[in-house]
Amino acid sequence: MKRLLALCAPALALLLSASPSAHAALIPAPGAKWGYNFTPLDANGQPLSTVSADQTDPNVPPGGITFTNESPKPVVGSSDVVATSLQVFSAADGLAPEYLNNSGAYALQLIIYDLNTPGAKDILANDPNSLAHSDPVIFNGKLGGNFSHDNANVTNDFIGASYQGQFFAADAVTDAIELTVSLGDYNYVVKLNQYTHPGPQVSNLLGSLGGHIDPFTLQTGGVSTAPEPSSMVLCCLGLPFLGAAWRKRRAALRVAV
Repeated sequence: MKRLLALCAPALALLLSASPSAHAALIPAPGAKWGYNFTPLDANGQPLSTVSADQTDPNVPPGGITFTNESPKPVVGSSDVVATSLQVFSAADGLAPEYLNNSGAYALQLIIYDLNTPGAKDILANDPNSLAHSDPVIFNGKLGGNFSHDNANVTNDFIGASYQGQFFAADAVTDAIELTVSLGDYNYVVKLNQYTHPGPQVSNLLGSLGGHIDPFTLQTGGVSTAPEPSSMVLCCLGLPFLGAAWRKRRAALRVAV
């Protein structure tokens, strides 16, 4: 009996450590056709065009930073994406800049569109909401620092994103936000991690917020080299019966002798 247990123990250990025979893998989809659209939003979910600096003088309107609302863009395969362009406007002197301490919060709504049907690219330009599209992803961030007519020291912090009732916090080290969006036959790995500083008003240099999107297909059915757990259980259960048969045969041989 001890010998049988010794034979069964390795099989049980393998059973506990075995992985399922079928597994899923993300496969890059360079031929996937899709589109995207980012919409800047304020704290109330309304379209956002400007983030104003802190109000310091009630008689002087503050400067601020404008956000562009880009039109939907078609893409094939993986791509960098620009969510919005940023531009500083200010009449403040460089020695007395305006600040984004209490202000500067913004949101960006992302929607991904499926363009894998004939004519979808043209529809994207004219009636994107009629296309199959993802649930919205809402990214949150905050601009900070200071700026004037003659200088700009604007910072950005990505905070996190909300998608299908879940919150995805920005990485504490890289400040990147990453999540996966499902649409049709593809999963889109979305990363918001790019910030370009805008220049001062005098320079007319634009900044931007953006990231990268990779489409993948989900492949299932790969076969593992590990034995099926059910087979291993049957093997263990059968060992005692094999042992009993072996003892019976051995006893019969002794009688015959």
